[in-house]
Amino acid sequence: MSEIRGSKRGNLNVRSGLSLHSGQQIKKNIQFGSSVFSARHVVIKAEDVKKSTVIHSLNVRAQDSLSLDSVRDIFPDVLAEGIKQEGVAFFNITTSQYELFDGSRRRFCAIEAQKDLPLWVLDKLPEPSDIKAYIDLTQKVKMFSWREQGRSYINFASDNNINKDDFDAIGKKLGVSKETVRKKIQAAKIAPNLIGSLPDCEGVPTKFYGSLAKIERTLRKNNIDLDEFLTKAKESFKSNEEDILQVQLAMLDNFVSVLENILSKPKRKQPRIENLAEFDSRNKYARMNVSPDGRKAKFEFSFLTKDELFDIEMFVRERLSNNK
Repeated sequence: MSEIRGSKRGNLNVRSGLSLHSGQQIKKNIQFGSSVFSARHVVIKAEDVKKSTVIHSLNVRAQDSLSLDSVRDIFPDVLAEGIKQEGVAFFNITTSQYELFDGSRRRFCAIEAQKDLPLWVLDKLPEPSDIKAYIDLTQKVKMFSWREQGRSYINFASDNNINKDDFDAIGKKLGVSKETVRKKIQAAKIAPNLIGSLPDCEGVPTKFYGSLAKIERTLRKNNIDLDEFLTKAKESFKSNEEDILQVQLAMLDNFVSVLENILSKPKRKQPRIENLAEFDSRNKYARMNVSPDGRKAKFEFSFLTKDELFDIEMFVRERLSNNK
C-alpha cells in the first residue's frame, strides 16, 4: 500500500481484495444507520463515469468546488494506479444512473484521470436518516465543510418539498439539531464569488465562515459592490506561500485589510458654525454658518433690535458696494 502524498488527510488505496474481472457477481452487506443493505460490485468504465454516475442529493461534497487542488492528496495515486477503493451508490432505475452516497472525490479523479470507477451498488434506497448516518462516516476521509453540508440540506429540502427555511423540519427528518441545520445553511448562503475566490474553498477552516459572512454583511451595509471589492483584493494580494492553508489565511487577512482601507476614507466635512458675539439672553444670538467647502456662508440673527439689524445691513451693503 503506497503512502498518500500531500498535506491533506485521506487514504484512497484501501484495497478491497476483489478480483474485479471475475465473472461472478460479488456482493457484500453495508450498514446504513440501523439497517443493513446488500450491495453488488460494479465497475464503471472510464468513458462512462461522467454520464452514468451522479451525486445523490444527500451527498454533502460540493462538486462545483472540486479541483485538482482539493484532491491533491489522492490524485497522484489515481493517476499511477487507478482507483482501488470502491464508492457506494444507489442505482436509480428511472434515470439509469448510479447516485453516489460516497466516492464523489474519487469520481472527480476518475473523470480527470480517465480511470475506471469501482462501486458497491444498492438496488434499494435507504431512508434519508440512514443515508445521512452513513455519509457522516465518510468524513473520516475528508471532513465535509459546513458549506457543503448546508447545501446538501437545502437540496434535500427541495427534493422532499420541505421549506428550506424550516430548520426544525429538516433537522427532524435527518436526525440533526435545528441549530446545526441553521448554522450550516447560513454557511451555504455565503456569496459563491466571495468564498470561491479562495483556493480549495470547501477546504477552508470552519472559522472562515464567520469572517466571510461579516465581510459580506459589511459590504452590503456600506453599498460596496462585491465584484469591485474582489478586484481590489486580487490586485493588492501578494504571497510567496505554497501551502494551501497559508495562502487561504493570507487571502483572508488581505480581504480584511482591503475592506478597512475602503472604510477608512476621510469622512465628509461638516459645516462650521461660529458665534459672532455673546449675549446675556440665551434667545439672542448672532452666528455664522459656513459650508464644508467654505464657498457658502449664512449669517443668522435672533432677537436683535431694529437698530442693530439696520446697522448690520448697512455695513454689508456698503462693504459689498465696493466690489462693483
